[in-house]
Amino acid sequence: MAIVEVMARAVPALSVACLLLCGCVVERYGPSLPVRPPVPLQESVEARLDYASIGSATLAATWEDGEAEVYDGRLAVRVPGDDGRPLGAPAPQDAAAGPPPGEVQVRFEYWRSKSAGPGPAPLVLVTPILGGGKRLARTHCRDFVRSGFHVLLAWRGAKVLRGSWSLETIPRFLTRAMAARRALVDWAARRPEVDPERIAAFGISMGGILTSVLVAVEPRIHSAVIALAGGDLPRVLTVSDEGRLVRFRERKQHELGLDPKGYEAALRRVLWTDPLQLAPSVDPRRVLLVTTRYDSVVPPDCQQRLWVALGRPLRYDLPTGHYGGIVYLPYVTEIVVDWLRERFATGG
Repeated sequence: MAIVEVMARAVPALSVACLLLCGCVVERYGPSLPVRPPVPLQESVEARLDYASIGSATLAATWEDGEAEVYDGRLAVRVPGDDGRPLGAPAPQDAAAGPPPGEVQVRFEYWRSKSAGPGPAPLVLVTPILGGGKRLARTHCRDFVRSGFHVLLAWRGAKVLRGSWSLETIPRFLTRAMAARRALVDWAARRPEVDPERIAAFGISMGGILTSVLVAVEPRIHSAVIALAGGDLPRVLTVSDEGRLVRFRERKQHELGLDPKGYEAALRRVLWTDPLQLAPSVDPRRVLLVTTRYDSVVPPDCQQRLWVALGRPLRYDLPTGHYGGIVYLPYVTEIVVDWLRERFATGG
């Protein structure tokens, strides 16, 4: 079981202590004024992150309680230049003409809130952390439905950074993740109980990194909460002490005969874009950023650079490392819900 899931079980017992401590140690940075205007997204980036939804989604009821109706969902999406083969699978021998278009399957959970008021209500698209984290992700879903928001929980669809992945698989994962989430926005915007003008995105760690890309490329995302994420992915992948990243890094350095500097340089060649490059296309008013001061998974300097690139939006800086941030979950959840409510009420 992932350490964050173990810690998540202890969060309720720690919430009172957390709230007593937070007021004097969490640093709040108000949004920078004047607000810098967003710049248009590069056409080449838009083209590479294009997608096409295929058919309609299927839903199957899984459970229901006094707060939500929960459904397991499936839909298919097509990604330009992607043949749909599993990530990490060997390429076909005859690929001279380029890969034929293939379908990528997207799995998600839909949480329909019973606390939503009459008429279309806001929706939050949640992207989970890197490893495991089902319990933690569903904790976020539960918090949002209690607040009257419907929720889409987008599962990863594949174990990230398997040993069979090449470095080139990483940008394929990114483009698939963006296509999946944009297709989910398509689907949600057509639901009669969802207000298409009030769709938000929320992600922590890897989920935060993906959310930082999504808010740059998807204008229908009204507001985004990005937590424990950073820019300069080649650096993050090279220095992070997160176990899965360390194992992947050591294996690829051995396979390719690279030292750490060579590994980082190789990543810079294949990762054709980065949150830092896309961030200038984001209106800072659309973002709430949560950072951690003593982080060895996503280095604080990478978090700081993302904040600057995003135009210094509203930010809460926690006095913890990466995993220790979960102690502040009740406090952060309250901040996030209040911020989203204000954004939705005022139109952003």
